[in-house]
Amino acid sequence: MKIIMRKIETSFCGLFAFALLTIASPLASSADPTPNVVGQFGFDYLHPAKAKCAAITPERAKTFKSCTYIGTDGPGSFTTKTDYTKCIVGPKSEFMIFKTLERCVDELETEKANGE
Repeated sequence: MKIIMRKIETSFCGLFAFALLTIASPLASSADPTPNVVGQFGFDYLHPAKAKCAAITPERAKTFKSCTYIGTDGPGSFTTKTDYTKCIVGPKSEFMIFKTLERCVDELETEKANGE
């Protein structure tokens, strides 16, 4: 009985340690809120007059405080399409980010045409 209890105790301690390491690991944390936007295209939609579509570089991505992927169930963009990412830089700067340059240009032109 002691041997069985010792094996259970050892297994539990191992699982507990693994769980703690997994929770604390960088892969499981949200330390980098922008891993999926680098290489995509976006613009600061709070400043449409001077906005232009630009590739999201790793340096630009580091300025984002948080990013939220807006999937197919989320609110539509300026063209009413979904499937984009919204990233907050600060209280007066937010980016809408799209997978292609064409989509970014279409969204920006639509925003400007609507005077938004």
